[in-house]
Amino acid sequence: MMSTPAYDFRHWDGRPPKVSCLCPTYGRPHLIGEAIGSFLRQDYPGEKELIVLNDHPEMPLSGEWPGVTLVNLTERCGSLGGKRNQLAALATGDVFLPWDDDDICLPHRISVTIARMRNRHYFKPTDLWWWTGHGAEFHQGAMAHAMAGYSRTLFDACGGYPLIDAGEDQGFDHCVKRLGLWDSAALDRDEAFYIYRMNHVRTYHVSGYGYGRGWDECAAHVAETVQPGMKAITAEWSLPYDRIIAAHIAEERAPLTPRPGEPLLSVCVSVKNRSRVPHAGGSLDLFPRCVASLARVAETLGPIELVVADFGSDDHPLGQWIGEAGRGLHIRLIHADGPFSRGRGLNLAASHASSESLFLCDADLLVTPAAIEEGLRALAKGAASFPVIRHLAADGSMAAAGVDGYGIAFVTRGLFRAAGGVPEFHSWGGEDNLFHQRVSSLAPVRREATDAILHQWHPEEVRDCYYMNRRRSDYEQSARDPNAPLDIPAAVSALPETTRVLHAVHPHWSGFIHLLRDGRFLRAGHDGGMYEECGTGLTLKWDHWPPETFQRANDAAPFTVREIRLW
Repeated sequence: MMSTPAYDFRHWDGRPPKVSCLCPTYGRPHLIGEAIGSFLRQDYPGEKELIVLNDHPEMPLSGEWPGVTLVNLTERCGSLGGKRNQLAALATGDVFLPWDDDDICLPHRISVTIARMRNRHYFKPTDLWWWTGHGAEFHQGAMAHAMAGYSRTLFDACGGYPLIDAGEDQGFDHCVKRLGLWDSAALDRDEAFYIYRMNHVRTYHVSGYGYGRGWDECAAHVAETVQPGMKAITAEWSLPYDRIIAAHIAEERAPLTPRPGEPLLSVCVSVKNRSRVPHAGGSLDLFPRCVASLARVAETLGPIELVVADFGSDDHPLGQWIGEAGRGLHIRLIHADGPFSRGRGLNLAASHASSESLFLCDADLLVTPAAIEEGLRALAKGAASFPVIRHLAADGSMAAAGVDGYGIAFVTRGLFRAAGGVPEFHSWGGEDNLFHQRVSSLAPVRREATDAILHQWHPEEVRDCYYMNRRRSDYEQSARDPNAPLDIPAAVSALPETTRVLHAVHPHWSGFIHLLRDGRFLRAGHDGGMYEECGTGLTLKWDHWPPETFQRANDAAPFTVREIRLW
């Protein structure tokens, strides 16, 4: 292991360290003002500086702000890694923070970073806000290099950044790990400070050109899209990002309340013989443990309905135990005839559900209140959720995440119907993939890993022993025969209160707009408001954004919209 000079922590005892925020920029005059605005809003009580290094010789930047040094070079740097090293050479602080020009840092970024770096050379959080164009979503386990903070001592020990373009950040982080000084940790929503905007800033992204590449490609993009000349910069945000995030957090933490006369959620299960699964001379009580976990959720969150479509389970008949294990749940047992079909059972259970909010659940899962809360909040925002769950090993320890499956889902009743329900296969596998595809075409979908839903271990042969056909054979047949009945979806009009669906193209996003009967519109998972039609124009009066007018199928207009048929 390389030796690293000891970090001098004496300054922590009297005053906070000086922080240098290092911002490389090239041909992004419409973004750099927001990056500077982020710095000027920082609440850090210690000394801080922002150094902006612009190496576009034909596009100098102008402006003056307290604590900001704007450097215009007369020739371009040789690489992005070299450019970051030049920034470090200009810095006068003890701690360096990369400060990319295309993202947003909330006012507590420096304060949180320095608090987490006490007696450490390096810190990078694992959580950020992902900008969607009209709002943000909290993403866990998504790290960007520009979220980091590191000491000058560590920078010197690594010899700076490698002299390459895309990937220079990975090279630096590799050195940090090799030195044994890597430190990352989760932040809660109040602490998360970084808004990642990669897909919503109308510019190049150097990492999009591949590892070690992109320098010349970025220059070509700027030459085609940005006029040269002096650019006077206004240091301000284009949107109140801090208020948007605060409103999102408040909404996430608002109490979950069911509709009058309904349970908070209907949990739909399709099952055959999961109550006493033979194993090693004993049995695995998979479904009883699942039901007990749901009962504990109801104790915490409120009324929950469990609707079970049972295909004649005889290992331990449900009626003999489910009332006791599910004490506190509203339980409906539905008898399902014929051979086992997971899809048919889920469709049957959903048809008997009392709530507009559905949770498609397998009989071998363990569920926590956090998982149900997350799913319900996704539904409240007009999205569906297909969480990536964790698997338990035979000894009860954590195993792999189930990244290939889409069988666990939170959907509204209307969305379930619009997707045509779950394909009713008589073989294991694939019906979840098709259902996910249909739902994804109708509404935004959240897909995040969680430890709040666990799959109980069981012998592999139990997975498909009650199906008529071999594994995935029905799914394979559906792929070969596009005219198979199971591929005929329901109409979009099945969505509650929707009269028409339009596809809108905006400079910052594109997606479906649902026009409702009451004069309102909805961009599912983002925002809504009132709408007005006049000739070829459609004016959207957003609840939380300025009004915007779309022109129908006119590519010359700033915004475009066209009527669609999904099928």
